[in-house]
Amino acid sequence: MFDYHMHTKSSFDSTAEPADMAKAAKNAGLSEICLTNHVDINHVFPKGSFPFDLNEIAADYASVKEGVDGVTVKYGVELGVETCTAAEYEQLLDKLDFDFIICSQHFVNGIDPFFGDEYFSGKTLREAFEQHLLANLEVLRRFKRYSVVGHLGYPAKYCKDTPTVIGMSDYGDIIDEILKTVIADGKGIEVNTSGIAITGEPMAAYSVVARFLELGGEIVTMGSDSHDPSRVGDRFHEVRERLLSIGLKYVCTFSQMNPEFHLL
Repeated sequence: MFDYHMHTKSSFDSTAEPADMAKAAKNAGLSEICLTNHVDINHVFPKGSFPFDLNEIAADYASVKEGVDGVTVKYGVELGVETCTAAEYEQLLDKLDFDFIICSQHFVNGIDPFFGDEYFSGKTLREAFEQHLLANLEVLRRFKRYSVVGHLGYPAKYCKDTPTVIGMSDYGDIIDEILKTVIADGKGIEVNTSGIAITGEPMAAYSVVARFLELGGEIVTMGSDSHDPSRVGDRFHEVRERLLSIGLKYVCTFSQMNPEFHLL
């Protein structure tokens, strides 16, 4: 199995050493990981800045690019794209050479759901979720330099007092448009396990993955979104069983932005 979403010390929110993440992957029975450190342009948090250093990101990867304990390590990135920064990302990516790119929607109107009440205040849950999905859709209509959409349904992870899954039953119309856009562009979605402890499901939710397959989608990756070694490959085995039960047959790894399919 393969963990294609994790952060190391070149991300603002992690202190993990790349080699320690690879060793944790080995202990979890994984054969390949991808470092996907944060690159976010022009984001200013209410609580401070969201910095990134491309040289540090490259150095983190360089330290493990030959592999660790038999675990293959790929060079990825998580972009926090907004419509107002899409063009800047295009220019940035012209100078870089990643194996894999996650396009994630974090901010809506300058606020990340990570901050809880600062995002959800003054909105119903439906409004909060729909605003995020619509922002995600608009980004995907404009920005095409990515491999998979990151943690679709991301705000649900931060509704700790009201655990809610962002799935097809309540948000199917918008999610359908997102999935159709992704598929038409030859891109994929990730199954991110970091929200399971809150909602009981990954992001994208199982109903969303099933709909993706029904619409003809093929590219799916799995990621723990781990920021320290303790969560590398978290819940992968239980999620694998659920994914098999809804018809997913393959998961992907990437080399030079090209997907490689592996039996799940």
